[in-house]
Amino acid sequence: MPSRSEGLFNRAKKVTPGGVSSPVRFYEPYPFFAGSARGSKLASADHKTFIDYCMGYGALVLGHGYPAVMDAVRSQLENGTLFCVPSEKEVHLCEIVSKLVP
Repeated sequence: MPSRSEGLFNRAKKVTPGGVSSPVRFYEPYPFFAGSARGSKLASADHKTFIDYCMGYGALVLGHGYPAVMDAVRSQLENGTLFCVPSEKEVHLCEIVSKLVP
C-alpha cells in the first residue's frame, strides 16, 4: 500500500509539472508532503516528524504557529485580508522600515 505522501505525489503529477511546485521540493522516490507544523518541527502527511531547516526561507524565523504571530493574524483576519488599496497599517510599516533603512 503506498504511503500518503506517495499517493499525494501521484495526484500532484497529474496537475503539476513533475509533481512539485518547485524543483527543489523533489526527493527520490517521491517528496514527503506536509501535514502540519509547530515551532521548528514539520510533520509529514505520513505522520513522520522532521526538523524544518528551511523555515519558509526566513519568513518563519519565529517558527511555525508562533503564538504572538497567530494572535496578530487572527486579529487582522477580522478586519480583512487583502485590500488592494492603501491602508494605515501599510503606512505604519513603511514608516518603520524607513527609520531602519534610511
